[in-house]
Amino acid sequence: MKKTRGRAGRPPIVLVSGFDAFGAHKVNPSALVALSLHGVRVRGAEIRSVVLPTSFRRAFPTLRRAIRTLRPRLVISLGLAPNRRRLTVVRIAVNVMDARIADNDDYRPVDRAVVARGPDGILARVPLRAMARAARRAGAKCDVSNSAGTYVCNAVMYRLLAEARAGGFAAGFVHLPPAPKAGARMARAIRAIAGAALAQRGNRPSSG
Repeated sequence: MKKTRGRAGRPPIVLVSGFDAFGAHKVNPSALVALSLHGVRVRGAEIRSVVLPTSFRRAFPTLRRAIRTLRPRLVISLGLAPNRRRLTVVRIAVNVMDARIADNDDYRPVDRAVVARGPDGILARVPLRAMARAARRAGAKCDVSNSAGTYVCNAVMYRLLAEARAGGFAAGFVHLPPAPKAGARMARAIRAIAGAALAQRGNRPSSG
């Protein structure tokens, strides 16, 4: 039997994170979608959800606490991309914080590194094309993107991918469009994305 990161007698965990509202966006669909998936099963794993503060300083520590408590097999972090019209599975995070607006702690870094002396970029080691296809089969428009921006989403993705490589779990990032009436469809798509990531060789739970 394959080893999993799930605790004895419990299904493996997929952790899905979203962000709280920020700036002019009174509702953040990433939080709504993440919370709607809490407790849902996918390929033998159970989804758990966490909502992160839109804060350069506090977002990743919040996510890291959830990771260390739950010991997930897979983490999918979600964020809002206000100018996009479809889901995008992100390929790379860059070591730059360059904020157009302040975060929820009124912090606005410009031309700063996410991690001092860290690599310029970190690639996601998940099957991006398969994940995008799965989302489309679930009824959502979805592409692969080569940018997570330079706001809090990118900072969290950068640190998450580094943590995943050190911790032996898989991780990816998905940007959501501002589509409040499409929450159920986006939730189905994110579940499908998680399933495609779990199906990657060496990443699928033995129970699924």
